[in-house]
Amino acid sequence: MLAFWALMATLLLCASSLTWAQSDIVSEINVSGNRRIPAETIKARVFTKAGDIYDEAGLERDFNSLWNTGYFEDLKIVREQTPKGWRLII
Repeated sequence: MLAFWALMATLLLCASSLTWAQSDIVSEINVSGNRRIPAETIKARVFTKAGDIYDEAGLERDFNSLWNTGYFEDLKIVREQTPKGWRLII
């Protein structure tokens, strides 16, 4: 009986780990508010891609990469939690 409960606890931990891991994935990247620069040009300057693991340091690098182009007067990267992971809005 003890083996049964140990197995159930292990399965529960594995399932929660999979959910946690999936929520730390960048599910999509959207560009909003751009007027002169095409969205694809902006995305080309971003190192983070859909499917990557969410990383604060990587987002800081992406922000600096975009800001240093001189294309922007105002820039922010917003994240939204979705069932598939993080949606990044630039």
